[in-house]
Amino acid sequence: MALGTITTIDTLKWSDASDSQVAVEVRTGIIAVFFEASNVPKCATFSCTPAGVLTKIDEETLTGIASCAIVFSAIKIADGIAAFTYINTPSPYNGFVSTVAISTAGAITAAVLDTLEFDDDTYESKIIHATGDFWVIAFTEEGGDTPYIVTVDIDSTGAIESAITASQQLNATGGCGGQSAVKIADGIVALFYDSTSGGDILYYVETRTISAAGAISAVIDGPDEWGDVNGASNFFAFPVSGTIYACSYREGSTLDGWVNTFNISATGTITAVDIDTFEFETVRVGNYPKGVAGGVTLMFFYQEYSTTYGLFKTVDIDASGNIGAVVLDTVTVDGTYAENTDIFKVSSTLYLALWYDNDGYGQAASLSVESVAGLAGIIAIVDTRLHYLDKYGVERYIEGTAVS
Repeated sequence: MALGTITTIDTLKWSDASDSQVAVEVRTGIIAVFFEASNVPKCATFSCTPAGVLTKIDEETLTGIASCAIVFSAIKIADGIAAFTYINTPSPYNGFVSTVAISTAGAITAAVLDTLEFDDDTYESKIIHATGDFWVIAFTEEGGDTPYIVTVDIDSTGAIESAITASQQLNATGGCGGQSAVKIADGIVALFYDSTSGGDILYYVETRTISAAGAISAVIDGPDEWGDVNGASNFFAFPVSGTIYACSYREGSTLDGWVNTFNISATGTITAVDIDTFEFETVRVGNYPKGVAGGVTLMFFYQEYSTTYGLFKTVDIDASGNIGAVVLDTVTVDGTYAENTDIFKVSSTLYLALWYDNDGYGQAASLSVESVAGLAGIIAIVDTRLHYLDKYGVERYIEGTAVS
């Protein structure tokens, strides 16, 4: 089987109604989905075996939350404890983070453990771990279109301190269409965002330190400008391997799907931007096309706008951040409609895709991705070498023992 080959293993309807959703593996093999249906906050759980078999466990309406307009991100705090970020209704939207408990069997405690309002004028947000009990929430302030980060204190029981620890506006001149964040090392984060400058919309990346007390430092490195497309939205940053990171996004004018790669050291030094860039979808993509890395492949799950289908794609990437020239494989996960897509890695070859379909049902699919390039064909065995063609048709060889 060739590198990047996708196989759909199982599918599951995890709810009869969803308008936006994000998922996290809150215990080994237990997936929690945080979502809203008609502004009602909810949570569903299902199991995922190592073989990719999906089984629904529980679904609850979460109490202690007044309303929920859009769910943006979720993260595991500790075994059985998860946090998710969202906005309420009506506009102007307030940004909140809440914590929820999930039992060893996957049962949901409907009453949220704790809640904090981190901003009173928020739109997109993403929560990542920084250091110790401190977590960073990166968000865009809706009224001023300004990128911010805050630190919040959430302990392993799900208790949230009653106020944010620190807040910092990023180095933007305004007109921010979105941002994302990724953890580089303990206490070091990288922040990706855009900003209007002289009528142009430029992309930036910068790194900052988060102290053991949750304080936000001045910039370690950056902001470095990246990308060459004027205007973007729905940034989603994720680690690839070692010091290589990637950011997927929608291009500004045509809303095609793109990904760029970066080299950021463990100390926060941005050693390279735009190592490579790749257009993984030449037709307009839906909101929040997300990517994830698995060894030598990148996976993307998104809505292809012209058909509204949910597509899962793979491309190859090397250890230096160079992306292959072509898509390796494409699978239509939903051939009718897929909205608010989400993707995450369960293991080195197992991935989950989530979306809501044309009937508003919350859906999930498990997919395997081949992580080793197969042999396109054996040419010859010469002494101790097996000569073969790789997936690109290039002749290579493997050293072995003498063949008699």
